[in-house]
Amino acid sequence: MNKTMTQNDAETTEREALQKSSGTQRCLGLDLIKTIAIFMVVVYHAEAGNYANWGIVHYPHGLRALANYAITGAMAVCVPLFFLVNGALLFSRPLKIRRHMTKTLTVVVLTFVWSCITQASFEALGLWNRMSFPDMIRNTYHLQDRLNNHLWFFCALVVLYCLFPLLKSVWDHERSWFLCFLVIALVCTFGVTLLRNGIDVARLLFGAAGKPSQIDPVGPFNPLRGIEGWSIVYFMLGALLFERRKQLVGRKTLIFSSLVFMFAMLVFCLYNLSHIYAGEQGYDHISTGYDDVCVLLMAVSLFIMLVNCRFTAAIGKLLSFIGSNTLGIYVIHWIVLGAGRALGWDFPGHITFLIPPYLLYGLIVMTICALMCWILRKIPVVRRLIMM
Repeated sequence: MNKTMTQNDAETTEREALQKSSGTQRCLGLDLIKTIAIFMVVVYHAEAGNYANWGIVHYPHGLRALANYAITGAMAVCVPLFFLVNGALLFSRPLKIRRHMTKTLTVVVLTFVWSCITQASFEALGLWNRMSFPDMIRNTYHLQDRLNNHLWFFCALVVLYCLFPLLKSVWDHERSWFLCFLVIALVCTFGVTLLRNGIDVARLLFGAAGKPSQIDPVGPFNPLRGIEGWSIVYFMLGALLFERRKQLVGRKTLIFSSLVFMFAMLVFCLYNLSHIYAGEQGYDHISTGYDDVCVLLMAVSLFIMLVNCRFTAAIGKLLSFIGSNTLGIYVIHWIVLGAGRALGWDFPGHITFLIPPYLLYGLIVMTICALMCWILRKIPVVRRLIMM
């Protein structure tokens, strides 16, 4: 018993030392992942996904349409990557409960503030009807599609941050409980989705394809229902992957991760195409895939491929700047894209039947937002709007 306690104490001490060392040095691999993730988010919100969906509906057998659909489908990893990075960062640092609760309350306040700013901006741009302040508050509690529904991400973060002190405690002192809860969360989220996907594929094979299955064998017993439970899985996996990042290096790991990513991307694309060919023309193959096993595999494999990347000082400085401003870019890009629609800048889809124009448009919007963040950070009080 004493021997076991000594081993546990040694492991705990080693983990604490790793946490302290990891907290003092910025990981550029995580900044790269955050940069790619926010870029994908901007491109997705620039209607690239809807454009690819339109192309596959009208040209179901066109190679360009299929390529566009597959590429945009891979963007489903954008939000999962953010949750992976959040888990990697939070679990690798000592928990200071007062600071953490302040951070959680800050996210709640920022949700309301940016919801009101966004609604006022859309009203001024003529993209939404006139609203009173009480209307804006109600719209924050009940997020409105194409108005402020992008702030659902903040709501999911608050849930994770409320659970984090408990998860951090078992992570530090009882790792087996942590792994047990991770398995339960996997079954209750991705396991349910996998069952639904299997039913959909079976229906397709037997000529009875229809709307995506909504069966839920866990039902009212699911402890993660109604709270974006899949985000907890990514959050916890981020902690595990980041802790073992030094073991996830080498050519074999890179090749294996690349193969897993491409295989999962292909299967995910084929599954989504089955819905399109079955008549589900409005099927969103990006936002509906966050709790899909294929997206989980893509996100994890991409995280493994990128987390240990190293860069020159100049590139590292750029990634560090973008990585530290993803919050600001996230809330600002929605308004910039709205301004673009109000001014008739919806040009990507009219240039050519390809995705690259959307990628260029997304890069331009992200650059504008990053510059705005740089300016806002220099204003003492206002900078708190883009910082946590």
